[in-house]
Amino acid sequence: QGRPALKGGKPKVVVIPRSRQLDGFFKNLAARADKIRSGGVPPEQDNMLKIVMEGCLATLHPALVGIQPKAGEKTKIDYIAEEVAKRYASGRGVRYKNPEGDDESIPGSSQAIFSDLGVPKAAGEFSVYEAIRKSLVKRGLPAAANAFVHDVPIHRKEELLGKVRSGEVPVISGSTGMLGTGSNIQKRLAAVHHADVPWRPMDYIQRNGRIDRQGNQNAEVEIVYY
Repeated sequence: QGRPALKGGKPKVVVIPRSRQLDGFFKNLAARADKIRSGGVPPEQDNMLKIVMEGCLATLHPALVGIQPKAGEKTKIDYIAEEVAKRYASGRGVRYKNPEGDDESIPGSSQAIFSDLGVPKAAGEFSVYEAIRKSLVKRGLPAAANAFVHDVPIHRKEELLGKVRSGEVPVISGSTGMLGTGSNIQKRLAAVHHADVPWRPMDYIQRNGRIDRQGNQNAEVEIVYY
C-alpha cells in the first residue's frame, strides 16, 4: 500500500551484444575451467573463483580485464548511459511535493545506478562509475548531475542523499553496501539500474528496496537489468 507500480508489471531487461574480443575471452575462460576440472592446474595458479570473477568484470567492462574496446564499439556502459539519459530527459519537468503539499522548487525525477564492481579508483585507474559519468556527459547531462556515494565521507552521506531527494542530484551511483542498504532516496526515484549482477539474491532486494517503498511520489517506476 502506498508503493509505486512497476511499469509494464515487470523489470526491463537490456541485452548487450557480445563483442568478438569478449567472445574470445569467454572461450578462454571455458578452456581454463576445463583444465581446472581435469586437475591439470594447481589451485594456487588458477581456480574457478578467479574465473568467475574475471567473467563478472569482463561482462561489466572489458577494460577491467585489460581489454580495450575498439574505437566506436558500444559497451554495457554506453547502453546504461543511453537508458539513464533517456529517463533524465523525460523526467526533468516532473514536479514533486513538499510535506505541506506545495511544489518543490526543483523539478525532475531521480535515478540510481548500482554496481559493486568497478567502483571509483585512484586517479588514472579505470572506474566504471567514471566511465558511465563521461558517457552521460556526452549525452547532455552535466557532470555534477551524477554523484557517487563513494566520493563523500560517511558523515556527509545523508547530506548527499538529501540532494537526491530535493532534486539537486538527479542521478546517484553506488554499491549495494554503500547505497542499497538503508538509504532514503525513494521520493523522486523513477528508475533503478543494475549495472552488474550482485553475488547474493538479498542484494537485489536491498537495491530494489530503494525504489519500491512508501513515500515514492511516482505512480510508476522502472527497474532495469543489463
